[in-house]
Amino acid sequence: MAANSSQRRRTSSRRKWWSTIPRMSALLLLATALAACSVDDTETQNGAAGDSDSVDEAAASDGDAGADSGRMDVDIALGAFGVNSLDPAVGAVIEHRNILAHLYDTLLEIGDDGELLPGLATSWEISDDGLTYTFDLRRDVTFHDGSDLTADDVVFSMERYRDEGTTAGVAASVVANMDSITAVDDHTVELQLSSPQPDLLTQLGPHDVYIGILPKDYVESAGDDFEAQNELIQSAPVGTGPFEFVSHEPDIEAVFRGVEDHWRKTPAVDQLRLFHVPEEATRLAMLLNGEVQLTQLSTDDVEQVERSGLEIAQVSNSADLGLMVIGTNRPPAEGLPTTDARVRKALSLAIDRSSLVDDLLGGYGSLPETPFYLSPTSLETERYQEMVDELARFDPEEATQLLAEAGYPDGFELDFFTFPNAPFPQAPQFAEAIAAMWREIGVIVDLTSTDYTTLRPSIVGADINDDFNAGGVHTWGAPVTFNALSVLNLHYGENAPIPLENTEEKAELFAEIRQEIDQERRLELLGEFFARFDQEYLMIPLFSADTVLGYDHEQLSTDDFLEGYASWGRVSERLVPAQAGNA
Repeated sequence: MAANSSQRRRTSSRRKWWSTIPRMSALLLLATALAACSVDDTETQNGAAGDSDSVDEAAASDGDAGADSGRMDVDIALGAFGVNSLDPAVGAVIEHRNILAHLYDTLLEIGDDGELLPGLATSWEISDDGLTYTFDLRRDVTFHDGSDLTADDVVFSMERYRDEGTTAGVAASVVANMDSITAVDDHTVELQLSSPQPDLLTQLGPHDVYIGILPKDYVESAGDDFEAQNELIQSAPVGTGPFEFVSHEPDIEAVFRGVEDHWRKTPAVDQLRLFHVPEEATRLAMLLNGEVQLTQLSTDDVEQVERSGLEIAQVSNSADLGLMVIGTNRPPAEGLPTTDARVRKALSLAIDRSSLVDDLLGGYGSLPETPFYLSPTSLETERYQEMVDELARFDPEEATQLLAEAGYPDGFELDFFTFPNAPFPQAPQFAEAIAAMWREIGVIVDLTSTDYTTLRPSIVGADINDDFNAGGVHTWGAPVTFNALSVLNLHYGENAPIPLENTEEKAELFAEIRQEIDQERRLELLGEFFARFDQEYLMIPLFSADTVLGYDHEQLSTDDFLEGYASWGRVSERLVPAQAGNA
């Protein structure tokens, strides 16, 4: 997906609603390359096994150039670093993609074209009722400590997500639906589900969930206590990933070494150093001075990088930015303007998304193609074309009319919260631009720039009577996901961490989607659900943004860069010397 500056996508320009807001950086997690996590459910539900040869062929084609060209040391500057925990059971999904994917493999993989491929499991079968999954493990995989991968390691790693010490909530919810996790023999694992989970294979890949596999004996050498195990993993993590641990200074740097004879390939990178450098100017200076060979860039810096003789690469549609209206279902929000869907639609209609992409993203982005933070490959986009066109429509006159119909002809005051997060460190700048647009329709914004840690208790798992942020709006940046059910589960599932307005009818429809094994029928049901979901305007998509990268083309090649991988670990193992990429 790499592209030079001549391949930038452009959007139509519109008149600017503001003049003093600086242009926005397209700083995103490189972790969110657009790989589609799709799988042919028709085959798998009938018990067909995965093709164990396909991943070996892909690995061979990926790795030959780097292996034949010798190995190199690479330094990379990241704007968003990742976790301070090196334990896959402790942390959030986005953070795992940045650091932990170097260290740990998953049962399944995702290929360049979005197809599901074997990972640590070479094949799998699913029972006709969708309740039993059987995986056959590779025989050629060793952990970084030299021990062999067995079914016991997989069972142990998955069972750890049941411990009360785990904070990887998404992975824990996947495991919670399993009645049993059993080692049938040394290389066979059986998962018995309590109810059908048609998206399970996708969740066992390295993208939306990330269930990393650890060595049972090594981790248990610290004892049975979860905290003691976590301390061991934190100080000296061991996995089967393409890179092994060297050192880690929280929020400063992580150092890894490429694993020779890794089961996918030997990375061309010998020593890899990832630096946490949140300041854009510092990252740019490090690239121009040769201190790093690759970094994330602001779109404002593209021309300077090109003038210096370095190269630009981009990853299209890496992440989404949108708005979320929180807590309208809480009693303290009763009577507030944002509890009216007409008001929320008016707020959406008043946003000139094309101008945001042109002026703040410098054209490195596009208008939404799907419901908020879903990859276009996760759904049949033609089913949603009319819906997303409506969501992206700019019509301030209609917005004003809707406000009048809702009883606010003179506008109203609105609490608007924003915070920098991993995919969008500069989300507050977008909030300022949107606030200026809303002033044009009489909505006066009390804009609060805070941090996610402060705001999170009133977003995730908030008490029903929490009045802070109830009925307020906040920015929300997220890497695209390839699993539509995971998005719905976040907001409408049982014990949803970020609940939106719900009804008994929607709860029943969601339960039906969760149980439906037939792929075509499930897509139809998803279409029905997202139609209702988007008409409520509780989540308001803004645009999809690209990751923009500057790199030293005399040292690195991006010819095989970022295709289909959604984590730094999968990216780093594909870096090759420039001469190898140009061969």
